[in-house]
Amino acid sequence: MYFYLTLFICLLLTDFTCIIKCQIHTNNSTYQFQKPYILKNILNSNQNKVIVKRRFSEEDFKKMNNQYALEQKNQQSLKGIADAIQNTIEPVYGGDRPSNCEQKNLYFCPSRKSYYDDWKCIKLEDLCDSHPDCPNYEDENPTICMFHILLKNQFQNFVKVVKTILEDKRDKR
Repeated sequence: MYFYLTLFICLLLTDFTCIIKCQIHTNNSTYQFQKPYILKNILNSNQNKVIVKRRFSEEDFKKMNNQYALEQKNQQSLKGIADAIQNTIEPVYGGDRPSNCEQKNLYFCPSRKSYYDDWKCIKLEDLCDSHPDCPNYEDENPTICMFHILLKNQFQNFVKVVKTILEDKRDKR
């Protein structure tokens, strides 16, 4: 779900009363920022490529010549100087939440304690262990644990039985 890095400028809002979600849709994947930013793409009008030379203030945007097209994704006027230039973004799974579970065999907790907390992933060994690890105790949910314990305790036996049956059928041919 990764894509080639697209350069763009994100200007940090100085007035946090207005929170704006910025997303880029590329190759059927959605990418989103965790902080409120205003997204500005500075496009070369001849080649339609994004270019970034330095941080821009609101005055810089006003002084730009006709060679560049400014694509603004909101109606909010910019104040001050850009605090950050972003050239990497996080993959989003499930539509609106970033996943930090990049390793295999991790359980993604579907909730956070508050909006500002990071998402949490726990090891599968910590799933259904009678000790809550997710903020809202989802890792101890009886529905999840019913299947997890089944898999944990019986999956190996099930695999052995299926393997034996398949070997018997193969030998009979």
